[in-house]
Amino acid sequence: MHEENTKQTIITIRPDQRTPLPGPADSPFVREEYFSDGHVWIGHVTTEPGSATPWHHHGAHETYAYILSGEARVEFGEDGSQSRHITADGSMHIIPAGLVHREINVGSEKNHFLIIRVGEGPAVVPAEMTEDS
Repeated sequence: MHEENTKQTIITIRPDQRTPLPGPADSPFVREEYFSDGHVWIGHVTTEPGSATPWHHHGAHETYAYILSGEARVEFGEDGSQSRHITADGSMHIIPAGLVHREINVGSEKNHFLIIRVGEGPAVVPAEMTEDS
């Protein structure tokens, strides 16, 4: 979190000032935080080609995802059978709070996403998807 009062100044956060978020050393995903104040989380996510996130949701956060480069598929629905194809075409994708989903890099290059989450509580919550879900 950046301590400056955002109502009294303009804050610039350069790429070298992003805060890397913890994850496994061999993870194909890199999450970096630009800003967080307990209600808004803004970050950058990079995913390697062919990689898929574990099933998860964003708790009470509504998520706004803008793909800067690459190609992805987001799977969701009670049994994971619904999907939305996402490309770097200028579209913003909104993921409702609590929606269990996963992202898959279906392209041949790294994906780069700008992510904005609005809500409270943990921003990423692991979820179990079973054949019965």
